[in-house]
Amino acid sequence: DVYWKSLAPVGITMGLDIALSNLSLVFITVSAYTVAKTSTIVFTLLLAFMFRFERPTWFLGTIVAMVTVGQIMSVEGDSQFNLTGFVIVIIAALMSALRWTLAQRVMHRDPNAPGDHATGIKSSHLVDHPVVFVYLLMPVMCVTVFIFSCVKEKWWNTLPHSKWMESPIEVIVELFIFSIGALAAFCLTLAEFELLNETSALTIMMIGVVKDILAIALGVILFGDKFG
Repeated sequence: DVYWKSLAPVGITMGLDIALSNLSLVFITVSAYTVAKTSTIVFTLLLAFMFRFERPTWFLGTIVAMVTVGQIMSVEGDSQFNLTGFVIVIIAALMSALRWTLAQRVMHRDPNAPGDHATGIKSSHLVDHPVVFVYLLMPVMCVTVFIFSCVKEKWWNTLPHSKWMESPIEVIVELFIFSIGALAAFCLTLAEFELLNETSALTIMMIGVVKDILAIALGVILFGDKFG
């Protein structure tokens, strides 16, 4: 009962975040995706207020407003803008914010801090380490992504005819590339949950802005994304 009420929703929203984020990259560039995904900060702040993890202040509101204005300025005039991809990534941003606030509900550590009305299970059920948390979330997350893949990609038709499966060498190379990406994502998830264990969902989002800036720069340098 505790698992399905507290942990499973985190895994489901995490799976939808990953699936929708990957789908959006079919329509928009990496840099446009990164800018749009910055809206996660706004959703996280609103959800933090809703769950009473944060107290509304002019300081927090001003910071989020500045980030939002920066996002709008970045997207404005982008010749590579695609409405479908933008809507998908905004929904992914909402799922991302929801998963972090739900995760904070499980892992919050200070019973005297705002949000203490939301009883955590960190101590009572020994969910006190990022590896344990990820271990518990992965089955639900993987099933969510798998179902999404079945509905959207129909992998049983597309995979056998993929150019990436033409020879054993291609398969080995792709598995190697996928493994690097999977390992990086796993390490990132562990680091994020450890940070969540020590701080809050909103802190993760604000620190993530640095990652977003680097991603936009790499998108311009590596893929030729054009931003004014």
